[in-house]
Amino acid sequence: MKKKVLIIEDDRSFARLAGYILERNGYEVLTATNGFEGICRAMVELPDLVILDVLLPDIDGPDLCRVLHSKCFTYAIPIITVSAKLRMPYSASALDYDGNCYLEKPVEPEILLEKVLLLLSDNEELERACAMVGPC
Repeated sequence: MKKKVLIIEDDRSFARLAGYILERNGYEVLTATNGFEGICRAMVELPDLVILDVLLPDIDGPDLCRVLHSKCFTYAIPIITVSAKLRMPYSASALDYDGNCYLEKPVEPEILLEKVLLLLSDNEELERACAMVGPC
């Protein structure tokens, strides 16, 4: 079964490029263009990973990370936060704390794939441990 990646991004060109890279490498790609749509899609679709823009029109990336990490079904989903350096009002260390990884735009395709693979492999170990404990 393909791993699902949810891209929450209001920059359609970045979302298309990231989606293309991921689909070419065997991932199922879901998209949302704002934070509230992203929360809804994450709760319904339960993606294996989220790629999240820091600056969205309705809710910022760190707040969205906190929402996703506070919900029973989405707390363990790894998150890659992305932002253009010149627009970013947050420190990379704060984003690494709120999400799982921070990447600066423009993101090199190889780096994006490397981080996706790394976070998904870590998440598989967590899923096995959670399955032993049982549902929330």
